[in-house]
Amino acid sequence: MHIAGVDRESSIPLYVQVAEYWRAKIAQNHLKPGDQLPTEAEMADFHRVSKITVRQAVHLLVNEGLVVTRQGKGTFVRAAKHQWDLSKLYSFSEDMEMRGFTPGARVLKKEIVKGPVEQLGLDGSNALIIKVERLRLADKEPMAIELLRMPYEPFADIYDDIVDNVSVYKLIEDKTGIEPGYGTQFIEAALPDRREQRLLQIGAQEAVLRLERVSFSKEGVPIEHTISIYRGDQYRFRVTLER
Repeated sequence: MHIAGVDRESSIPLYVQVAEYWRAKIAQNHLKPGDQLPTEAEMADFHRVSKITVRQAVHLLVNEGLVVTRQGKGTFVRAAKHQWDLSKLYSFSEDMEMRGFTPGARVLKKEIVKGPVEQLGLDGSNALIIKVERLRLADKEPMAIELLRMPYEPFADIYDDIVDNVSVYKLIEDKTGIEPGYGTQFIEAALPDRREQRLLQIGAQEAVLRLERVSFSKEGVPIEHTISIYRGDQYRFRVTLER
């Protein structure tokens, strides 16, 4: 007997059949990225199966990367991941604009602090640092949390201009004439803490990517040290390898 995509006489497990029903809906674009799937109870009623069966089906779709479950919110069709070419030194804003998205930034905290920053070549305890924490957005959707540090000199003049929805790289070039030339970057996977979950609107078990970057001017002088926490469900990184 067939009920809403489920054949109870088939040798295929029910949860696999339920998963296939929703997999087809996504493939046929009946469900688009960001759309919410029915609740567990609604799916169980629709397919006339148990909630345990539905839970297994959703888990299968999550493992396949088709949907993402957000605690307290529901299950959503996963958007295609943004691909970032790590062989180029792009700012977040430049990368988003190249992909046709509207980049954004919300300043969470901005201050001038004292202390050494090894990555910037500042080893004195009285060295002045511009420290900015921002939430990075693409089409108003949170993508990353960014903690940026720059030497106060020669960037004192851009401090007041670091506000919401402004590209710091563009400020640096336009107001100081210093052009970022190259950088080094490290990437590692992690699980988000509670604050990161809240800001990025993700669950406790959704992996994030932690990027640490030091950018240098064309003359080889370090100009910024940035630690960014990216949503793992939204990004994948590409590197060109040569031999």
